[in-house]
Amino acid sequence: MTQTLGNYTGVERLPVFHRPMYKALAPTGEKVVLKSSDHEDYTEDALQAKRLLRHEETVLHAVEGHPSICRVVEYVWGTPHDLLVLRHAGDKTLADVSPQETALIARALASVSDALLHTHAQDVIHRDIKPKNIAIDENGNATLIDWNAAYREACPMPYWVPVGTGGYMGPEQVINRTPFRENDVHGLGATFYRAMTGTPAFKFPKRKSLPSTLSKDRIQQNFDAVHTERMHGDQYLFLHPHFSLEAVKPWRRVGELIVACFSNPDLRPGMREIRDTTIEQFGLEGKFS
Repeated sequence: MTQTLGNYTGVERLPVFHRPMYKALAPTGEKVVLKSSDHEDYTEDALQAKRLLRHEETVLHAVEGHPSICRVVEYVWGTPHDLLVLRHAGDKTLADVSPQETALIARALASVSDALLHTHAQDVIHRDIKPKNIAIDENGNATLIDWNAAYREACPMPYWVPVGTGGYMGPEQVINRTPFRENDVHGLGATFYRAMTGTPAFKFPKRKSLPSTLSKDRIQQNFDAVHTERMHGDQYLFLHPHFSLEAVKPWRRVGELIVACFSNPDLRPGMREIRDTTIEQFGLEGKFS
């Protein structure tokens, strides 16, 4: 028997950690993803879950119009759960892509950096860029998904906490500095370093261990000690660095820019430089979505 949820049929739950998400078919036959405010196995209350879902919808409307940003289909108010309905962006993510798929990775880098240029122009910061948040469709098109951690001054998050994913967010996010665009540069660098090499740039302590191993003062000391030169030096203390220029040498100038994403925030390359260099180096003019 086909499962239904509201007007959506063929509902299939996705294996995600935080909140129930489903693949489904819209009445038009379009593939969609349903994000539910159901907060089972989640620490927030039901009202807060709805606020976060509504926040994501508001942010997505602020950045809509770019082909590499997931599109809102509708927001369904419900009892007891709300649904945010999004266009299905693909069955795999950048995490499923082999480092040998150079052309696909380069195209994704050009697309996502272009999407982030658009995003930042709307004063929005994604803040949780990682391989699993870049969907890849059957034609190799990349889409930046999962905007529930995004920051925008015009619609701040329903509560203020450090957000991001260990191993991808920069040190400034860990110490809860006011969000700025360079947060996304670091996340982009860590994401595509992983895609290019198959290994993480950083091995971050598990979230549960942070309170016992890291104080805010200690993190600040590490941040100040590390971010004094353009390149990373030999210590990225609490982030446990595992990156090197040698590992991305085959990527030439693009690889150098990816590693430079781990510099002091003021010295990180801009999204435009990353995008334009990737397009030029890989001959992608007019070929990325």
